[in-house]
Amino acid sequence: MKIIFNYVYYRIAKFYYKKDGSDAITALLTLTVITFLYLLCLFFICIELLKIDIGGKSSIFEKLFIILFLFFIYKYIKNKYNGKYLVFREKWINERKKRKQINGFFVILFILAPLILLVAIASIIERTIF
Repeated sequence: MKIIFNYVYYRIAKFYYKKDGSDAITALLTLTVITFLYLLCLFFICIELLKIDIGGKSSIFEKLFIILFLFFIYKYIKNKYNGKYLVFREKWINERKKRKQINGFFVILFILAPLILLVAIASIIERTIF
């Protein structure tokens, strides 16, 4: 799983290099959202398995907790990938064109997967979780 996150970071950072430079803010934010959505999927699966009712409106504290949680995920990812773009570039710069296209497809799939998974979880538990 670590390698896929590294590769997704590299490809997004490479795509937005002219805009972001080697700081790769867009790649960091994308990985933050992907990580949060995967954790959200796990949360909803656990809620369903444990039969916990979380109905009703969310409070301001829940919203603040989510924002704080996103911030900590971002800080963790930023610390993990600080200065790593050039390392990953050296590793994947000579990738063959066909392999690059296949991996690019998997990057897009990896980015969309948590959204698809959330919709699948919602349809399985037959209620709106958004």
